[in-house]
Amino acid sequence: MALVKAQKPIRILSSIHIPDHVKKRFLSRRKKRLPKYEYPPLRWNTDQRRTMFLEIQSKLDSSVPVEKLIWNACEEYLLTIKMLKSIGTADFYRYSKELYGYPGQQFVGGKVSIYDLAMHINDAFEGFTPPYDSEKDVPKLNALAARTLLSDELRELFPKRKIKVIISNRLTADAAAGADYIKLKKSATYTHRQIEQLVRHEGEVHIATTLNGALQPTLKFLSKGTPKTTIYQEGLAVFAEFMSQQIDPIRVKKLAYRTIAIKMCEDGADFIDLFNYYLEHNFLESEAFDAAARCIRGGLMQGGAPFTKDVSYLDGFVKIHHFVHVAMKKNRPELVRFLFAGKLTAESVPIIYDLSLNNLVREPKYLPDWVKDTRYLVTFFNFSAFMDLISLAEVEEYYEHLMN
Repeated sequence: MALVKAQKPIRILSSIHIPDHVKKRFLSRRKKRLPKYEYPPLRWNTDQRRTMFLEIQSKLDSSVPVEKLIWNACEEYLLTIKMLKSIGTADFYRYSKELYGYPGQQFVGGKVSIYDLAMHINDAFEGFTPPYDSEKDVPKLNALAARTLLSDELRELFPKRKIKVIISNRLTADAAAGADYIKLKKSATYTHRQIEQLVRHEGEVHIATTLNGALQPTLKFLSKGTPKTTIYQEGLAVFAEFMSQQIDPIRVKKLAYRTIAIKMCEDGADFIDLFNYYLEHNFLESEAFDAAARCIRGGLMQGGAPFTKDVSYLDGFVKIHHFVHVAMKKNRPELVRFLFAGKLTAESVPIIYDLSLNNLVREPKYLPDWVKDTRYLVTFFNFSAFMDLISLAEVEEYYEHLMN
């Protein structure tokens, strides 16, 4: 398909990767000078790709829903090209906000923002110390041991697929997924719980939706994520961690820190400020560098222009939670299944489902257990809908009186 061909060389994260030698130099200089790094030029012709996307759009009828999806994807890629052409400038941040959102962005149906949720998590778990009373939560697995465990789990999930687990020294995150692989950071140490989180997050969502999209008979572009679908992909992956009971306060706090760091950078915090922020939250120096780099890569080391992708985790989680809530309340479990048909936004799911009724889209093959059997979802979210009618402030007042 033309869209798949046009987007092929566009790789956002690898284009803004900050290499390990920058970290080593920063840490060796007592962490008092801003890191210096000149991003290499893009290895593909931006004008050529722009022309390809415009040509695709010129052949589309945006009044037809599925063609509108393709047209929107082209628009995102055109904006992505602008963002990548502006790496290392304040404009990079401006385009990043348009594509991924930003901390101050409010949720639908409320007067609260992504940043408000991050601060709520930060305050709710302040002073929390992990209960290392279980082997599952002891960080003792090096990358080699983690690869063995993760490979075994992935073989069970995808028995007829060869999903590779690769150890890499080019990762900012502890892990990342591709079409048929998961990369682990060479220097990281993992817990057994983190391995389970990776199975749910990277395996059951990111890899599964890639494979399901690739299995579509005509709409092959569903296997390729755009920035807007990234928001829902990360939200769905975090939601999967919740549904499999593998989420924990440590993980949620790290997601909150990412949004808080982006807000700090928006307000002028530079790389050293972000680095120190993570040190204050008990990150090791190497981890603090990587966390700060996630926030500022592609933007300005002196602050004011972060890369805002990492608001996707909390923003997307709330969006997915709301989507599933309404789908269960309206007895539409099939729409939750079709979240896994490829890389989709919530807005595109009903369109893709309608196409499936005409055999133009296949049912997703790879699904987690909580989607194959939605009895828990139906029960939980319908009870939850009623609970929303009860005043939480009065409930808290009543039970706080008892507990005191």
